[in-house]
Amino acid sequence: MHVVVTGAGGFVGRPLCAALMDDGHTVTAIVRDTSKPAPKSSQLIATGDLATFAGWADTLAGADCIIHLAARTHTSDSSANSADLYEAANVKVTESLAQAANKAGVQRIVFISSIKVNGERTKAGKPFRPGDPPQPEDDYGRSKARAEARLVELAGGCEYVILRPPLMYGPGVRGNVEKLFSWAYKGMPLPIRSITNRRDVLGVRNFVSLILKAASEPQAANRIFLARDGEPVSTPQLYSAICRAFGTKPLLVPCPVAALDGAARLIGKTAAIEKLIGNLEIDDSETRTVLSWRPHVSMDDELAATARAFLSQTSQ
Repeated sequence: MHVVVTGAGGFVGRPLCAALMDDGHTVTAIVRDTSKPAPKSSQLIATGDLATFAGWADTLAGADCIIHLAARTHTSDSSANSADLYEAANVKVTESLAQAANKAGVQRIVFISSIKVNGERTKAGKPFRPGDPPQPEDDYGRSKARAEARLVELAGGCEYVILRPPLMYGPGVRGNVEKLFSWAYKGMPLPIRSITNRRDVLGVRNFVSLILKAASEPQAANRIFLARDGEPVSTPQLYSAICRAFGTKPLLVPCPVAALDGAARLIGKTAAIEKLIGNLEIDDSETRTVLSWRPHVSMDDELAATARAFLSQTSQ
């Protein structure tokens, strides 16, 4: 296929472009600028701000599939006008891309959304499912939910596939996961031993393999899919696994969960502590059945690769 990848220079975009090229596809990589090393591709196009990009007609000529990764993420901005920024970057760009794809005769758009469309937490025994009513709680999640809806409305004859990944990790990861790796590398003790939550996560190579399925499988058309690595992990289990990847001993201090929650609320960090103590479980049985997809990289292997990349970056 001829595949156009937006956000090609990012955390998921780089390994995705490499995998597409290795599979023999023609790849047009869309990046914001060329100041960073270019992803593996057949053609590289720097667009600047996608919200003002006017060259979709030429860019999409002859394309079979678009994989839309580019987005303003939930770690990008915390300013007072964040809702407007998310609307412009995540909703308006998706609208423009869907309309252009329909006019260009593109067969399929794979839209990378977020599990935050489903919500922020799950109750015991009630994992998120693709057919659940959207319940986003922040500007980022709401923008992804609106982008999904607009894609469905505007796709026309172009098939769509929507993927909602949970917390991801892998070489080059940023945000809260990068902080966990930094703390583990420094041997920092954390007061999290008493946490017994259950959260699903997803390694980047496993997600790339799912995107490849979503781009090519006829059964994927016009559906929403969720994904996870396997069994949920608690925050202490995840941090301990990261420490093992560095060859260090995890220093976990017991602290009542209620005390952690109360302290976080006092300093205005309710959302942050929820990610540490809350549950977020996913039912990806439809994904595995419909797409015959299975994660092929273990969590330990992906964490080890992430640790190696972290060390390489730290030594530079």
